[in-house]
Amino acid sequence: ISKLLLDDSTTLEDIYTSIYSIYSPDSNKTERSRTNKRNRIVLTSINTPNSLQLTIDKDDYVIGRKESAVDGYIGFSKMVGRKHCKISIENNVYYLIDLQSSNGTYLNGRRIPANQPIKIGESDRIKIANVEFLVELL
Repeated sequence: ISKLLLDDSTTLEDIYTSIYSIYSPDSNKTERSRTNKRNRIVLTSINTPNSLQLTIDKDDYVIGRKESAVDGYIGFSKMVGRKHCKISIENNVYYLIDLQSSNGTYLNGRRIPANQPIKIGESDRIKIANVEFLVELL
């Protein structure tokens, strides 16, 4: 609303429409349904000694080998860092971020730079050190 008030071309009808959309009886229902329509992402391991599936269910989901410090635990590979990488979501878009790991995080065969969010999507392949995953959207 404040943006509307600062714009010289704003009419009273524009302001009324904006206020009504915020305070109308159905606005809460619409807003709730929008926030609940969030894609979920699952990482399924490929060619690993132990089958592993990680369901990304937080805004910042840390993956690594130190069970007490991560959301997604990979305990069968010493090459995976204690806090190796994380997957973050912003505006319903998922990003892979390497947390300065020694053995690297790879997206579709390419090593990603540390601390730089890289967009990920359906059918991408993520390799965390020597552990490979397939990305699936639910």
